[in-house]
Amino acid sequence: VAYCQELEEVLLWGNVIESLPDTLKELPKLKCLAINYRSFCSIVDSYMEGLLRKGQIQSEHIPPVIFEMPNLDLLDLQETRINALPDTCVGKLKEFYLAKNFFQTMPKVIMTLESLRVLDMSSNMISSLPNSIGKLVNLEILLLNNNEIFELPSNIDSITGLKELVLFTNELRTLPEGIGKLGQ
Repeated sequence: VAYCQELEEVLLWGNVIESLPDTLKELPKLKCLAINYRSFCSIVDSYMEGLLRKGQIQSEHIPPVIFEMPNLDLLDLQETRINALPDTCVGKLKEFYLAKNFFQTMPKVIMTLESLRVLDMSSNMISSLPNSIGKLVNLEILLLNNNEIFELPSNIDSITGLKELVLFTNELRTLPEGIGKLGQ
């Protein structure tokens, strides 16, 4: 695959794939990678899925090469039955789709993705957001619907470029005072 130097998108939805070549990170023009629940999930049986859902084990079935692609703009890992991400991501992601997984907290590595404009973590099991979410100053769209969020951090207004914040079907009781500053 390293010979495919002009390759810009790899869409693998619906395939039962067990590995990716390490040479994928050598593709200079690869901007978009998308996989879903069938990709890399054949090793996740129902018992293991239950452990992942409860957070009793961490997901390790996604190949590390995915997080080593320096030019990737969009990474779609929706419905991949994951509950954890590696500590580092070398790319400068602009769009990260993690919906319909088993995250109970927002992974710390996300706070290091300063170029991020779109983050979709809807339909997970997240109960709170870290204060460090204010570091994502380039974020324009934050999708957190269908989670268990009961409170937003008071510094959510630090994300001044945020144009869309989707929070329906959560456990919110109040909103921080600065929420009205968003999108201004």
